[in-house]
Amino acid sequence: MKEVDDIVVASLLKICTENIDDSVKAMAFIAVAKLGDVDRQKTVADAIGKIHSIYLRGAILFSARYMHKAVRKNVIDLLENTDPMLSMIAKSVKKHA
Repeated sequence: MKEVDDIVVASLLKICTENIDDSVKAMAFIAVAKLGDVDRQKTVADAIGKIHSIYLRGAILFSARYMHKAVRKNVIDLLENTDPMLSMIAKSVKKHA
């Protein structure tokens, strides 16, 4: 995959903290996980503690498919048994990772 400038990834992370629609935040989380380095991926994983929206938690869990193995395992372990929908997403992530 083509390398993306860190300023782009940082801007996407900033979107995740703004007061905007959850669908935009979800896409930003997925993009950061896919395009960012391990430290940026950890920032996405750390957002789980601050986010209570099942929609955004699902997006973060889905984005784990693009994360480094250790970060992916951590995200799956944190979320897979918290909701039936998240359990299904976790199965998909495990299958395609």
